[in-house]
Amino acid sequence: MRFAPQTPLPPGTANCEEIPGMLRLSLPDRKAILLSGAAGLLLTLSFPVYSVGPLAWASLLPLLFVVQSAQPATCFKLGWFAGLVQGLTLLYWIVFVVNHYGNLPFVASVAVCFLLVAYLALYPGFFCAGLSWLRTRGLPWLLATPFLWVALEHTRGWLFSGFPWENLGYSQYRFLSLIQLADLTGVAGISFLLVAVNALLFQGLATFMERRKILASIVPVALAAAIILGQYGYGRWRLGTLETSSSASIKVSLIQGNISQETKWEPAFQQATLERYLRLTREAGSSAGSSSWSSSLSRPRSSSEALPSGVRGTASGFTTGPISLTTGGGLGGTTTRGTSFPSASTFPSRASSSLSTAWWRRRGTSPPAIGRRS
Repeated sequence: MRFAPQTPLPPGTANCEEIPGMLRLSLPDRKAILLSGAAGLLLTLSFPVYSVGPLAWASLLPLLFVVQSAQPATCFKLGWFAGLVQGLTLLYWIVFVVNHYGNLPFVASVAVCFLLVAYLALYPGFFCAGLSWLRTRGLPWLLATPFLWVALEHTRGWLFSGFPWENLGYSQYRFLSLIQLADLTGVAGISFLLVAVNALLFQGLATFMERRKILASIVPVALAAAIILGQYGYGRWRLGTLETSSSASIKVSLIQGNISQETKWEPAFQQATLERYLRLTREAGSSAGSSSWSSSLSRPRSSSEALPSGVRGTASGFTTGPISLTTGGGLGGTTTRGTSFPSASTFPSRASSSLSTAWWRRRGTSPPAIGRRS
């Protein structure tokens, strides 16, 4: 494939500029749109319900080829389209939720879902536009790729109350050895490495397509492999230290009643919900030092208000030990002495991870592995 940067572009092609040492593609608009849509679909397949996590390591390649070819304004549109494809194929269920539980008409529910997806799609748009802006100024845009992606994920997680779902790092939830690094970096570190590997794979592929030099193209691919192997090696080591630890352990039962959305907040069903949780707690056995109930039990403002009146005494008298509630998707509970231990998300940040780790170590034990079910 030969590229002539001085040759006028045919009508309908994306604008591109020559940058020494990098691949130049004069992509027709239709091909650029197809690449953007492919990136959105690959991102969707990386998450549940499909959960093809390995695709995330290469899902951004189509977008990077688009960035390599188009100007910032065009890249923003194509990145937005990729985000739109991902959002519509991944968050389609919001239509049912808003329609069924929010009692909005179906058409209005579709509009709400589309507006949310259109907003979220701005972030991959900004990602592509930002990289293209760096590229057109001769700056190391590939080096900035993981930094920009993680910065945008972080911004999306708090701006306008935040939307922290769909962070790229969550796509690896099935691979325990690859996500243990989150005890140091949080999910942002997993996302960072995923995007860095995408950038390195793109560099290797682009170098081979332009120069046909195998050795030069192997170097970035080898670096990508080294990142994955290093991440895997740390995870295996981290899991091994926990499995061979001689420290005392605390057994905790996590009780999830799977209460339907129609009844979880209805006072008339509160007693039946409570009985289900008590039954599940009994079935968990007497070996657990504590039991932690999910927030489906009630709508508490704090854990001290979580249990209905007259229930606290019953719950704390169980042979399985004290019972606490978890809220906000976190993980927390009480020990057999009634001491609370810190909450942390499945992929905690460095700060929350340090807090939890320090608490466990002060009590002569180790924190659980991230994602590990005991």
